Amino acid sequence: MNAMLDDADKMVRTANLLAASAGRMNDRRMTALADRSMDAIAFQANVVDELNLRAQVNAILLAAVDQVVCGAKGAQEDLETAIAQANDRLARIDDIGKALAVFASLLGLGIAVAALKPAPILTALKAVQKSVTAVV
Repeated sequence: MNAMLDDADKMVRTANLLAASAGRMNDRRMTALADRSMDAIAFQANVVDELNLRAQVNAILLAAVDQVVCGAKGAQEDLETAIAQANDRLARIDDIGKALAVFASLLGLGIAVAALKPAPILTALKAVQKSVTAVV
């Protein structure tokens, strides 16, 4: 069986991918700051979002030590692929608004995974997939 987040190793891989998402968004934000395509208010808000995602990554890692998500339907590969695709898009999106939308969906996924609730994880996963598809 290849269920989503059904063991600690999968949770750690997911956390690592979400940490990479935060790193990509940081890189994208620095580029936007350098080319002046992001104002100070959006910059500050995005820093807070990045820190929130990093906090969720820490929560996922802590949860991996103690438990796994039971009842989440879908393959772990679906989860990891969606995050990896989003990270790829974050690195290539020229429009900071579109990058922020992808990042927001990743933040929602991080929160859902940290909460260990199957239904919100699947909803957030679909949101990530949709946001990535929207910026192709």
